[in-house]
Amino acid sequence: MSDSAKNTMTDEEKNTAAPEETEEHRKQVVIPLLQHRGAACEPLVEVGDTVLRGQKIGEEDEYGLAVSIHSSVSGRVIAIEERLHPHCSKQPSIIIESDGASESIKFKTNKNPSKAQILDSLEDAGIIELNGYPVYNTLLTEKTIDTVILNLTNPGDVSSNCTGENISKI
Repeated sequence: MSDSAKNTMTDEEKNTAAPEETEEHRKQVVIPLLQHRGAACEPLVEVGDTVLRGQKIGEEDEYGLAVSIHSSVSGRVIAIEERLHPHCSKQPSIIIESDGASESIKFKTNKNPSKAQILDSLEDAGIIELNGYPVYNTLLTEKTIDTVILNLTNPGDVSSNCTGENISKI
């Protein structure tokens, strides 16, 4: 069976219902500093720091192999330590205790950005291509950037645990 056929899900296998959440799941989040095929990024926060939802908490590296990571909750950083990653290895991770407020950073908009501003925004956002490379690296060689269209979905993604069993289907 081809790889593409293995990743095709029947309607019965697809689940669009929101996962059950317990109070415990909402109190803490573990955010790995490795979010793609590249390298782990460097943490920008320290234990005890207060963070906002959307705040950059990990920064890309000088080689362009790591991408920025952002907090999905507001709260307090309670640990920076290695945790088991979905790729079955231990990776540095930031553990945040949510304050339940979901206070977000304020985003700036620019209706007519320059090429440099577009590249900076893509780099800061940590957006990667399906092949694992940061989008901004791909666009560095372009003379001009007229339009950027991002498809931020990949219906073939399947998360699995270290034994290969499907634990959630997207």
